Amino acid sequence: MRITILSISIFAMLLVIVSSNKNFSKGARNQLKLAFIFAIVAILCEFIGDTLEKEMLGEQNNIHSLITLTKVIKFCIVPMMPFYISKAVFEKRPKSKKSKSIFKFLRTYLYIYEIILVLAFLMYKFNEFYGLLYIVYNINFIIGTAYMFVNAFAFCKYYQNKNEKELVSIMLFIVVFVTLQIFNPEIQILWLAIAMSATFIYIYYYELIQNIDGLTSLLNQKAFSNCKKDIEDEDCAIVIYDINNFKKINDNCGHMCGDKILIEVAKIMKNHYQKYGMSYRMGGDEFVVIMEKNIENAKEITEEFVKKVAEEVIIEKYIENDYIIENVEKLKEKLPKEINISYGISVYNPLNKEERGIDVVIQEADKEMYYYKNKYKNQNQ
Repeated sequence: MRITILSISIFAMLLVIVSSNKNFSKGARNQLKLAFIFAIVAILCEFIGDTLEKEMLGEQNNIHSLITLTKVIKFCIVPMMPFYISKAVFEKRPKSKKSKSIFKFLRTYLYIYEIILVLAFLMYKFNEFYGLLYIVYNINFIIGTAYMFVNAFAFCKYYQNKNEKELVSIMLFIVVFVTLQIFNPEIQILWLAIAMSATFIYIYYYELIQNIDGLTSLLNQKAFSNCKKDIEDEDCAIVIYDINNFKKINDNCGHMCGDKILIEVAKIMKNHYQKYGMSYRMGGDEFVVIMEKNIENAKEITEEFVKKVAEEVIIEKYIENDYIIENVEKLKEKLPKEINISYGISVYNPLNKEERGIDVVIQEADKEMYYYKNKYKNQNQ
């Protein structure tokens, strides 16, 4: 009884917190709320069913049907919970065709499973196959949980979160308690474990999105400030970027066009530097990369990135029709021919951190970037 009340209380609290958290999108909030409501309903169904069975009221046909119904509802909605949590939290990123196909397949499979459960109940066959259905129910919950964690790790990779220990800890926590529950159904600790795991996942996700830039999905200035403290004892190269003449694009084509270009530049940056380090948007059109690998080739790698942006980001492609009032050709004359990026590079050595700390290295990279930016501006006046 106490565990039931505690589990419901945790889910109810999560429901209130998620409902009022405007950092989540409306869709994510609705899906998380649905998952938590499902959990509360399933806990209540399990409690009501177990109570009626223990009170020996199941001998009456109508009560017996009610007990069976509570089991059917629980079996239907519990395996869906990890899918709703995954969709709300860990699937806010571009997905491959393969991952979309897997999602559709699993969703269809679960719908068929639920239809079979309902038909078994309506045909009075549920209790006859209860043992088999209980096994399938547990397997489906495990599949859903595994699917959620696969998406969670993909989510981490997409948003450049390389600390996966927290996710592994949550996953092990769920695995241990689910295993204990399956092999010893009398323990009745599964719901408390799920409630606690949902809380951990919520905290983990909330902390992660605080470090993500909302426009470009790169890490933000807060994440950069935190990372500075972590790399004080590591060799690294700091690369600072600024897009030349970006104000011209915003002034002539509008900020929507400018935002689309920033998103595309950020996408190329993240893909290009992913194996070398972390990419950040500091604000406006200023970006920073912390390279932790292949530092000696930082200049060549950066030149490749700048060239790639100039080749792949075609300004004309992002011009919105709303901004073309009279003459398209006149508008194009006012714009830069291509996206040109100024950058500065400075290498940090922890052995010299007393004389030349990480902040000094960042300032050096910033000064070099502005030197090239001013040089480009003077050449193109």
